[in-house]
Amino acid sequence: IAGPAAGQQSRVAILVACGDPASTYAFLIPAHAGAGAVSRSFPDLPAGSHCTVTETANGHSGSVRATTAGRHTTVTIEPNRTANVQVRDTFFGVSAVSVTG
Repeated sequence: IAGPAAGQQSRVAILVACGDPASTYAFLIPAHAGAGAVSRSFPDLPAGSHCTVTETANGHSGSVRATTAGRHTTVTIEPNRTANVQVRDTFFGVSAVSVTG
């Protein structure tokens, strides 16, 4: 969570799907979470599993726009290793123009 409007965003939702058949895990970051890293671990995944990380909601709203890096990433779990995935959302305020006719 980064950017000048960090802390003003809506909820961020990330899905992690691992294995075949896939086990799916939800990672939700609440609206208005402050700037900084938010992490979650998914232990005990079998080695060789392919995990796809997909951000399904990036926190944008009518007053906040978001740019996202790492929105859809696939990794393979190596034996006795940790696979790290970074999804970075940067938030900016939306400028408004008021027109009266």
